[in-house]
Amino acid sequence: MLDEHGTVVGEQSHGTRRSAAQVVVDLVNYRELFTADRVSADLRPWGGATASAVAEMPCGRGQNKTPPVEGAVLQPMLAAALYLVSTLGPHAVELAQEVREADCTSSCKAKGLRPAGPAPMAEFTSMLAEYE
Repeated sequence: MLDEHGTVVGEQSHGTRRSAAQVVVDLVNYRELFTADRVSADLRPWGGATASAVAEMPCGRGQNKTPPVEGAVLQPMLAAALYLVSTLGPHAVELAQEVREADCTSSCKAKGLRPAGPAPMAEFTSMLAEYE
């Protein structure tokens, strides 16, 4: 930022400059969405550079600040995730469908549906306990 005499008194962060440039880049990239006030097809602000390049934002390559997870932690975590997705996941999908169906059949609010009783919560709780 400059004061009234042209002296630098402050500077915007890379992120702030990138956000400002991204607005212009997006307006140009999505020009076909505008019917009356469309920018011309040959307009390429900053020679087509990305907003990050315009803001002189560091690329971040080689600057990973998060250390990799040790194999002793990662392997069991991935095994557990695989088990959950492949073994329990299909059952959870079926259970969600059964709950939706029970909600539809037990609804007293929708016209044309008759109450069928409460949802079988004890059965759901028992089944989830078995899976756990």
